[in-house]
Order: sequence, then C-alpha cells, then structure tokens
Amino acid sequence: MAPPTYVRTPGRSACRYFLTAAIVGSVTATGVAPPPAAAAAPAGAPRRPATPATSQNPAPGTREAAPLQLVAVLHVHTTASSGAMHPAEIARAAREAGIDVLLLTENFGYQFRYGPALIRRFVEATRSTPTLEDFGIDAYLAELRRVQETNPSPLLFVGVETPPYYYWTGSLLGGDLVLHDMQRNLLVFAPPGSGGRETAVGAGAFPYALADTRAFIEGLPAAGNRHYRHYGLGSLLLLLPGLVLAVGSWRALARAGVFRPSSYGSVYVLDEKKGRYVCRRRSPLGPRELFGAILCAAGATLLYVNFPFSVATLDPYVPDRGYAPFGVLIDAVGDNDGLVYWSMPEAKDYRELRRAGVRVRLSTEPHKDALLETDEYSGFGAVYADNTTITNIGDTWDRALLEYTGGDRLKPPWAVGESAFHFSGQAGKQLDDVLTVVLVPERTHRAVFEAMESGHMYATRIQRDGADLRLTEFAISGVGVGYEGPVARSGDTLEINEGEIEVTLRVDEAGGRSVPIQITIVRNGELYRRIDTVAPFETAWLETLEEDAPTTYYRVTVHGPGSALIISNPIFVHDSSGPRR
Repeated sequence: MAPPTYVRTPGRSACRYFLTAAIVGSVTATGVAPPPAAAAAPAGAPRRPATPATSQNPAPGTREAAPLQLVAVLHVHTTASSGAMHPAEIARAAREAGIDVLLLTENFGYQFRYGPALIRRFVEATRSTPTLEDFGIDAYLAELRRVQETNPSPLLFVGVETPPYYYWTGSLLGGDLVLHDMQRNLLVFAPPGSGGRETAVGAGAFPYALADTRAFIEGLPAAGNRHYRHYGLGSLLLLLPGLVLAVGSWRALARAGVFRPSSYGSVYVLDEKKGRYVCRRRSPLGPRELFGAILCAAGATLLYVNFPFSVATLDPYVPDRGYAPFGVLIDAVGDNDGLVYWSMPEAKDYRELRRAGVRVRLSTEPHKDALLETDEYSGFGAVYADNTTITNIGDTWDRALLEYTGGDRLKPPWAVGESAFHFSGQAGKQLDDVLTVVLVPERTHRAVFEAMESGHMYATRIQRDGADLRLTEFAISGVGVGYEGPVARSGDTLEINEGEIEVTLRVDEAGGRSVPIQITIVRNGELYRRIDTVAPFETAWLETLEEDAPTTYYRVTVHGPGSALIISNPIFVHDSSGPRR
C-alpha cells in the first residue's frame, strides 16, 4: 500500500500539513492524480533559461532558499584531443544552450603499443588517438585561461579521459592479437583553486595554476602515460644490447690488431715448402671483423633506442591484472584532491583490424562490476546516450550504496550524466542532450567542485523537442512543530534522533510544458513507491524509519516522454538514537 500523501498549506502553524485523498484526487497504489497542467511555453521561447529556474519557496523546515541549480555538461572533448570544436567555440555553444559549466575531458595516455621484447621501442606497432600530450598541456591550459577570462560563463574545468590499464593476448606469430580494455576509462578532474583567488562568475577567473595542474596530469598512473615509468628488472633487459656492443667491439677491434699493435694488419702462417712461419698481409675487414662491426652497430642502436632504460610501470604484456591498476589511479587522484569517475561502465567496444596479415581485435567488455570491485572513486556515468541497467532497482549501484550504509564501503558512488561529446551531430548527439545539474550555494569553480565531490547533483537526459525535466526539489528533513533543523538534499546525510522524517519532491519541465512522467522512489535498494502523474508535480509525505536500519537511503528516478530521464543521487538518513554503522 502506498504511503499517504501530504500537501503543504500556505501557513506554517503547528498543523502544517493535512491529509488529502480528496483535494487533488484519489491516492492509489500506483500514483497520484496530477495537479492542474501548467500553461505551455510561448512559441519561440528558449527551451532552457541561461540560469535554470529553481524553487524559490523556503526548503521544508527552514527559511533558507533552495540551492542554485547549475546546468553542467560532463565529458567533453575539444580540438586539444579528439574533439572537433575549439575551446572558445564550444564555450560559445554552451552559453547559447544555457549551460553553466563545462567539465572538459581531453584524451590522455591513449597510446597502445605492441612490439617484441628487447626491441619494442625499435620495432613496434602503435594505435593512438589525438591526445593532450600531443597538443601540449601548457598550451592547452593557457588557451583555457584565455577563454575563461574573456567569457566568464560557462565555468571551465580541467579534466582528462584515460585508460589506466590495457593488456595484450594472442600471438604475433599466430597472426592473431587481442588488445583488451582500451576503452575501460576513468574521467579525472584536477582540483581548482590553485591558480589565484576564488571569485564569482562575473570576475572570470581561471583557478588553475599551470605548473600544479600539469604536474597533476603528468603524475597520473596510467599505462599509456609516458611519464609513468620506473627502473627495475625490465631496465636490465633493456641494457642487454650493451653486452652485444661489448662483444662486437672486442671481435672487431681485437681481430684488427688494436689490442696487439705489433701485429696489426698481418698474420703468420706456416709455409710447408720453406718449413717455417712467414708473415702475410691480410685485410683488416675480414668476415670476423665485419661481423663484429655489425654487432657493434646493432648494440649501439638498441642502446640509443632504449635510453633512458625505464620501463612502463604497468606492463601491457602481463595478463589481466583485474581492477588493481584502476585502484592505483583512483587512490592517486584522491591523494591529490581530484575527482575520478568511471566512464560509461556498461558500454561495449569491439573492432577488428588487419595489419600486415595480422588480425588485431580491440575488445572492451561492459564493466559495471567496477562499482563493486573498487572504492573511494567519486562516481560513475549513470546517464548517457545508451540505455543502462546499472541504476535499476537492486542492481549494481544499489548494491554499492548498501555496502556503504552497511559499513563495508568508505565512500558512496555518485551518479553523473555523461555526454561523451566530440562535435554536434556525432551519432545524433547535441551538446546539451545529457546533463549533470549541480546544486550549489554560489556560482564559483570551488562551489561546483565541492558539490560534485559531495554528491550534490543529479543526472538528466532530455528528449529533443519532447521534455527537459528538472528535479526542482528532493529533500528530507525532520518533523515537528517549528522544526528548524538541517534539511538534507542529494548527497547529504541527515542525522535525526527520532524515527520520523518528511520527504519533499518536486519535478518540473524546464520549458514550462505539461508532460507525463513516472516517478520511482527507491529506499534501501527496493521499490518504495511509483507515481504516474504529469509534470509539474509536487508531493510530500511523512514517514517512520525502519527500526532495524540505522542508516536508510532514498533516491529518485523520473522517466518522461521518449528518452527523458532523471537519476537523483541518494539522501542518507541516520537515526542517531540507534547504533551507528
């Protein structure tokens, strides 16, 4: 049976809510009759305002207004890597679309090499895409600074997309090679704030110091990062050509008489007729000397190619290491105060190439189990162009959240919308198709970064010419006459000492249209309530927490027309009267 629905009255007296099964229609197990439809947006009106509208009513139980909702596009490429739009061009397109934040992610470490041992740097096949290393990190940061200081909106964030680990299987001699996990990527964002004072958007500051940001990026422990190398046993193998050089030098020089000057250029042989040894002249470049010279040239060449004799820290010729290399990068980013997200964990990539008679298969399998096999990452791509199952009720995300509430996970994984944008029209994409809406107290780089770190955001996908949904309010607070305690929103944990809470929910369409929606409320990984209604829609209800669950979480999914979708981040409620997890 569905819980009762409460509707807020204009006053804030002791009796602030009254039960209404008749005011807006009947309440059933499947939904609530919708409120009157809002008027449609005027013809020609912009689909999304430059600064998205938010609820101006006080949050439940407090006089503070709801936070700002900034529209962000996450996972964007420019001409600095595999994108087709210059940073200034894409920033202009974002402003025209009403986008407040661009989280750029240029390719980094996208070089996949294969070659025989000892001569891999001399004879190797490389598959790569345009990367930030090719463009130049310093030049890229300087360009972003120029764009940001010229146009303070949208806020620009520096990030990279990188595959921490890949590996090869198969045989070159057998004519069949497989490159694994070249698209098992992480999105990494450098922390802002080191480039100067934090300012409001109007000042147009770019808070990234060139040296610090370059060091952050170059220090990422990824297999394709040319800076992520070390000296070890592999270095000794790279020095083996030095032995070849030494042997070749001895054969060439000693036989030429360099070490026996008195006999240089001559040799004594037995003359049977004369019965004694006689001196005969010989060429200093005989077969043995020539072979020694070839060894010298080969050894010297390989030493030059292998210099400085460092080896990749993650050897791509070692079989599958599981998620350990990904955990190393996640830890490194966390140690340097950055953010790191699993990119499109359900995407599959498979291609076949033919090179010199060798079949090369590029294979990346879906990897939503990464959410469970790793910890302390910031979040994952929950909404993107493809349909996914990772956020289904009781699926991988809920399992990870339950691990967190049960004390078996250090951080909850936050959901973000992931665009993977390279240029307009690519696979039918537009810049604003998939969004991450960030809840912030002010419009600054630091506020956005902290909100993403704390889960104060939700992911949304629009239906072109159909619906652009907004989760205007999703909040939980305590209850009681004159309650003035904290209000929790996405990413927050509400501490209460009584088992009763109030949940408030509002869904709007950004263009003011009336559209059908289905709201699904999940509690602790299970279906709690499903409402079929029409946006704009607002509801609130009181609830008593379960006694055997000291920490409870709630999250919301909203389906609209076509592919329109909202995925909220969870709100956690901890009953302080019970045992802490």
